[in-house]
Amino acid sequence: MFVNETKSYYVMYNPVESSKNAAKKKEFFEKAMEHLGAEKVSVCNSVWAINNVMYSSSNDVADIIGSEMIRFASQDNATKDNKNDFDLKKGEDNLLIS
Repeated sequence: MFVNETKSYYVMYNPVESSKNAAKKKEFFEKAMEHLGAEKVSVCNSVWAINNVMYSSSNDVADIIGSEMIRFASQDNATKDNKNDFDLKKGEDNLLIS
């Protein structure tokens, strides 16, 4: 019998306000989190909980969120031509996954 190890992750994201795409980037982040089945933690609206993740690391979770953000940007008529501007960038975006 195999037992699957699952983990829960808490994700917090705050885009750099000086970025020209900050509002849209946050919108795509929230859409990505909803699509991944994450739920906002009730005591703090800026923290999301992703439960029952199997065999993954926080880097994998960040990659998945970034990919989803690009996917949503490519579906938006206003951002599809510069969709890569909406990817998560190390050192530029404030993303915390624990």
